[in-house]
Amino acid sequence: DPLYQRALAITEKSVGARSSQAAAILTNLAVGYVARHKYKQAEAVLVRSLAIEENSSNLACYAEVLRNTKRKAAAIEISARANALLAGKP
Repeated sequence: DPLYQRALAITEKSVGARSSQAAAILTNLAVGYVARHKYKQAEAVLVRSLAIEENSSNLACYAEVLRNTKRKAAAIEISARANALLAGKP
């Protein structure tokens, strides 16, 4: 976490808090939280990432968080959006 937090701070300062690079770092940070079953923290950073840029990677990670926190219907909806983006259908 500390390395991603530092990378995020540097990125936000150099290219902006709403840059695609910041969104990617937030998503990577969330993946680490998910791996350690820290779903509340993962969801918080994913919400930030999604506010910057919605892509198949952060949507898929968010769907996993939703599944693991027993929000199956929302997970299905988010997974469908991720799959649509992968298929080139916005």
